[in-house]
Amino acid sequence: MSAALAFTGFEELAHTPDVRRFDGGVRGRYGIDRTGIHVYRMRALELRKPTLRSLGSGKFTFDPSGRDVPLFQPANRPTVDQWTRPREWQMPKALSCRLIGNAEFEWTEQMVDDLDPPLTETETVTWLKKFAGYRVPDERELGRLNEALPTPMTLDELLALAKVARVADCGQTQLYGSALSVGIDDDNAGTTALEPVSIGFANLETWNYVLNAVKQMAIDPTRGRALIALGDTPALRVIALLLHYGTPAEIGAGSYDRRFDIIANEAVNILDNDDPNPGPVTVNIPSAATVVDEIEDSKTYNPVGNGEGGDAGNLVGLVDYRLQAANLQRPYLLRVTDSEPLEWSFIAHPKNLMLEEDPRCLVLEGLWIGIEHSDPENTATSATLAIEGVWDRVIIRHCTLDPGGEMASVDGVSAGKPIPCVTLEIRDFVEELIIESSITGPIVEAATGNNPATVGKIIIRDSIVGNAAEYGIAINTQLGTVELERCTVVGHVVANRLYASDTFIAGTGQITDLQHGCFRFSTAIQGKWPHPFESHIYPSFSAIRNCFVSSRFGDPGYYQLSELCPTEIRRGAENHSEMGAFNKLFDPIKRDDLRTKIDEFMPFDLIDQLDIEN
Repeated sequence: MSAALAFTGFEELAHTPDVRRFDGGVRGRYGIDRTGIHVYRMRALELRKPTLRSLGSGKFTFDPSGRDVPLFQPANRPTVDQWTRPREWQMPKALSCRLIGNAEFEWTEQMVDDLDPPLTETETVTWLKKFAGYRVPDERELGRLNEALPTPMTLDELLALAKVARVADCGQTQLYGSALSVGIDDDNAGTTALEPVSIGFANLETWNYVLNAVKQMAIDPTRGRALIALGDTPALRVIALLLHYGTPAEIGAGSYDRRFDIIANEAVNILDNDDPNPGPVTVNIPSAATVVDEIEDSKTYNPVGNGEGGDAGNLVGLVDYRLQAANLQRPYLLRVTDSEPLEWSFIAHPKNLMLEEDPRCLVLEGLWIGIEHSDPENTATSATLAIEGVWDRVIIRHCTLDPGGEMASVDGVSAGKPIPCVTLEIRDFVEELIIESSITGPIVEAATGNNPATVGKIIIRDSIVGNAAEYGIAINTQLGTVELERCTVVGHVVANRLYASDTFIAGTGQITDLQHGCFRFSTAIQGKWPHPFESHIYPSFSAIRNCFVSSRFGDPGYYQLSELCPTEIRRGAENHSEMGAFNKLFDPIKRDDLRTKIDEFMPFDLIDQLDIEN
């Protein structure tokens, strides 16, 4: 236990030497005691009944795309005026087997008398009452105690005792039910909720866990995996009644508050979610050209559009169309196709270009969109979300167009199946493409010899753009203007004209019009950029290689700036915050404010140091 908590805010051995380097930027401070301030900067967002991804043979991932994604525990500090010592289960951080598996037991004589089912052996009751008030440290010791009884309890009796005797101040009591709750469903017959005593919390890197009559399920919260024994019920599946995932900001599809960005009135068409089917659900999207369709929960959906023939499964004839997720929900739209290349198209109704009052508008709001082949053996790594026809405006807000990656390994040895990167492709003409608070793959034009597909203007704000699995072109428009505000772009930028502010571009640029546009308070790799102002241009990618916490989509710190990032980037934005998509978090400014308040009350002979926990 002490080793697991070493160098955290809950270390059991206080006042021990701390060999971490002081981050105050001043040399020569030796022999001065330090006070560590442990900072938790991730948020834990709640999801109820999302669809888990089945990998076969009773193996599941809590992430609907099949990735390894850590489960989180929410912040749960008591809101009282009197200060109380923080406990580990009250912090917003990744769940660990050690913490959620920490079950301690203590019972009273009255609990023994009131057990349901009641104990059948009088001698067993007498012995259990002798241990009333004794703290049993874990489930293993409880099992040993039961085996030592003259007449051991039956399995049902032991489970009943464990359920009522688990103490309140242990990790399992505090976290199971509030941070994570699961059940089992057999072919949509209804969910049977599991008690924590029926779950083994373990390392499932290689899926090696022996299930038995007591432990019906194993969960690895660090990787977001679950394992059950199918036996004679192949339709058995895991249901996440409640879970939390971590994110630093409201970027991409997520279960955060979007009430001001969605339409909520009687005109909204609620798509069928096929309850009680836990998903994936095949949803037929109607053919109305002007409508607002809404998905009301966080299941996985396989969308089928109104197109026929060559456009089968696509959405065609759109005029003023909006597809949105309900507030506080994160649905996963997985387009499954049996043709290659993998693609899904939104096609506008033909427009009379002579009429000004004949607009075409498309809005995607709050959706996570993925595309894959129906053949499970297919290993395609790229897919396309196509915008076809003539559009006046296309808005993508609070969405995730899957940037690619790989699924969890099914055996712990071989690599997981690739997850295709969804490229946003303009195939005809879009006057204005607006992307806000989203995570996307590359954005390109599909110009051909007789179809100069183009976009007039691309406006991207507070977003992450690029292929997470392959470094290449992130934005490509030959004639369009690109405006980037507070964005992180992973890859090269090709455009006619560029306006970039507070933006981190991990790639080179090929901008045609250098007489116009601007490149201000931003950073990039050396290339053909507009004249920079208060910006930083690096000679190669190696100079910024360690700037990010993670480049794997699914990690909570996906393209968030790391502690190794140069100061000129971490504080180089116009508002003295960091460059990139997380500018609005004001992380360096909040750290300065925290240090100022700490220094106000800090004794003379101490130094404060911020330790970032996640």
